[in-house]
Amino acid sequence: MRFALLLLVILVLVPSALAQCEAAFDLMQVNKDIMLCNKAYDVQSGITIKTDNVTLDCNGALIIGKAMQDGQGILIDHADGVTVKNCNLLNYDVGVYVKEGNRNTIVQNALLKNRIGVRMLQSFENRFENNADKSLLKPVSALSSKFNSFWLINKDLDKDFCDVNLCNSAGPMNPCENDDFYCSPSCNYKNDNDCPAPPEEPAVEQKAPEAVPETPAPEILNLTTKPKPASSKPIMSTGAFSKSFMGQLPDKARFWTMVLLCTICYIMGFLLFQHHHYEHG
Repeated sequence: MRFALLLLVILVLVPSALAQCEAAFDLMQVNKDIMLCNKAYDVQSGITIKTDNVTLDCNGALIIGKAMQDGQGILIDHADGVTVKNCNLLNYDVGVYVKEGNRNTIVQNALLKNRIGVRMLQSFENRFENNADKSLLKPVSALSSKFNSFWLINKDLDKDFCDVNLCNSAGPMNPCENDDFYCSPSCNYKNDNDCPAPPEEPAVEQKAPEAVPETPAPEILNLTTKPKPASSKPIMSTGAFSKSFMGQLPDKARFWTMVLLCTICYIMGFLLFQHHHYEHG
């Protein structure tokens, strides 16, 4: 009996401990996955989401504005991949406002007594499914927004909004259209000219092969040709040397040189004569 009672307490307390809820407050910023506690909250300036890929689970909470004055219940501002579910939004100018947000999911919400239920600005491929709308002016207003799917459980849409968006159905749309300034992740430059083409790889420069220097052909010796002498200059004779040497002397030096040479020749001749006379005398 005690074991069964303890098991029952664990089964009741553990899920509530694991799924902790938070309270909503004015000017609340959602930057992580949050689940609100199932209560009514006076949030006059609404809740803002600027972080991609987060989930706001209102858990059935009632988010109350200030009687349709300026303000949005939930603003998704430049964020993609956001999920908003199980929210009851009451008394706002706009219940849910998606501003330049793509591929967000807004499901199982109630838009109650707001002037406009949902407004979109330059937003693409958002899913509004299984929601209930009881707004006072109109359920949806969109500007420069395409490929969104909009399905309300309590009414059908038949406005111009449905020309470029999917109404009253949860089926997919083909977002690959040219010249709409939007490139879906499911498209590419081949089927949507709004998608950038991949960068071209730089061309590899083909280098011309380097020229191989030509090897000169070996000279063929002509064995019949006589080798040239080492020097082709004529050898200068003694007389030519004397003429050349005497020609370079000044006139006066040349005269005394001739006198000296004659005197040497005379002495040598005289000595030869005396030697000859001595041997034969």
